[in-house]
Amino acid sequence: MIQWIDESLDRLGVERAAFVGASMGTWMATRYAIARPDRVERLALVGPSGIVSSLRTGWLLRAFTDVIFRPSSAKIEAFVESLVAPETRKRMRTDPWHQSVQLMILGIGTFRRGLREPLPLRCNVEPLADSGIPVLAIIGREEALHDGPKMAERFRQRLPGVQVRLLDDANHLVFIDQQELVSEELRTFLGQ
Repeated sequence: MIQWIDESLDRLGVERAAFVGASMGTWMATRYAIARPDRVERLALVGPSGIVSSLRTGWLLRAFTDVIFRPSSAKIEAFVESLVAPETRKRMRTDPWHQSVQLMILGIGTFRRGLREPLPLRCNVEPLADSGIPVLAIIGREEALHDGPKMAERFRQRLPGVQVRLLDDANHLVFIDQQELVSEELRTFLGQ
């Protein structure tokens, strides 16, 4: 993964960049920032997965049974809807989000085939803390993968100086639940 990101940046002629990740992408961006702090200007984590908290066992079980081992369109749709706040679920059935869910259903057959891809586990973030890279973590209070408030506190403890935004009425897909707030937070953070 680190080599792939290096190669992508090199091909684009980018020496240093701001990284914004969502869900599994937050874990990938964090791992990259730890490995290559000289190439990361700032790091925004939207709905972090792993990093400072373990994934909930119940959520993992549901992911494996409903999405990996015995997937069906209905199960995958219900699983994706479980990652947003109850008020957002109706919106998940309308475009553009409905199209995204349908693409997930189509792609699930090859996603994690053989479970060879790494899982978003906790990281040793001490090197990231020492790097001085500005970090923003946007977390939904009703996070399904983790305990949102505990995760926010762990970020504050393990990454002094991190900017943490714990958003109400938001689950793991916080960028769908609170689109305007997340957009504003990112605009502010990336514009600094």
